[in-house]
Amino acid sequence: MRLNPFAADETPRPLASEQRLDVRRTCRLRVALGKMAVWSWDLSPRGFCAELLHVLAPGELSTGSILLGVKEFPFTGEVVWSNAGDPLRARRGRIGVRFTGIEPRFFHVFQNVFPAP
Repeated sequence: MRLNPFAADETPRPLASEQRLDVRRTCRLRVALGKMAVWSWDLSPRGFCAELLHVLAPGELSTGSILLGVKEFPFTGEVVWSNAGDPLRARRGRIGVRFTGIEPRFFHVFQNVFPAP
């Protein structure tokens, strides 16, 4: 984590670009990403992190669906970060996808499946 050197009260804080806007819920959900079937690592109302063998590049647009509860929600999204895995050590890569379009009912189901603590 990089720290903001210009914090007003001299308290080290993460840079604004590294702060999460929503609480993420760790969960393994089936995600169809284009023609690939992958598993989520965590999920928030704004996007998800997924593990996969071949990562997509940041900026790539994607379409797919995510199975939440008993309903499958189609989405469009943008890859905002990616970390390549290490096939020699059997480590999968990860990507972060921000939703650019998803059915509004998704947010209601998300709150029911993952109630606030």
